[in-house]
Amino acid sequence: MKVFVRELIGDFKAAVRIGDPDSAEAVMDRVRAASEDSLPASALLPLGEAVRTLPDSVLFPWLDEEDAGVRGIAAAALGLQLASGAAVPEAVTRIAAGDPADEVRTALVEGLTSGQDFPADLADLFLSDKAPEVRRTGLLLLHRSSGLAVHSLERLASADLEQDHGFRHDLVDTLNRLAENGLDGPVLDLLATWVARAEPNTWLVTRVVSAGWAQEHSARCLAILNNLQEQTGEKRAIARARERHQTP
Repeated sequence: MKVFVRELIGDFKAAVRIGDPDSAEAVMDRVRAASEDSLPASALLPLGEAVRTLPDSVLFPWLDEEDAGVRGIAAAALGLQLASGAAVPEAVTRIAAGDPADEVRTALVEGLTSGQDFPADLADLFLSDKAPEVRRTGLLLLHRSSGLAVHSLERLASADLEQDHGFRHDLVDTLNRLAENGLDGPVLDLLATWVARAEPNTWLVTRVVSAGWAQEHSARCLAILNNLQEQTGEKRAIARARERHQTP
């Protein structure tokens, strides 16, 4: 860990120990003045840990700051609070979950999943949100916490797969990881549900069934692809995916 980050952690802890919000703000001024490369994303969680017990009147406004580092520290602290059972207003949680910066949303999830217990209902809350950034945070929470997935995959059955390209990319990564971690059956069930839609997303389905884990489920994948073709007509992406599952 960089000397700069270690110094920030020590000074934040000192400010918290003496109960002085003004001192904490003075330390955060150094974050605001720092260059981007002096505060790596990996530093956000330990910095959030250092400030997690600051009053809400100090922490919550940091989520609205221009500097992504400041927002990331606050998001990590918020995630840690939620993971410990603290009551945080849903609107405040949504601000962090919908942040435009990937590192801020990741800091929130790292805080949420830092212990054994965390609010599992947040995955459903995020995945059902209208904002694409919040839904992507829900996917990241699933990605980090496979134990949530069986229930939350049901929420994805009705997900909007057309509006946000970034959400679809994250969704492919999340489904592949969950399948590799033993949830291949529920993932295939979800794909079958999507294929039954009036206008299924060919790109998404063919990308998932073309992943390495799917080779052990060729019969099921071919059935999904055949149903997809019935819905959309023959497409090159479907033909390529089918080739991966056909015996030479």
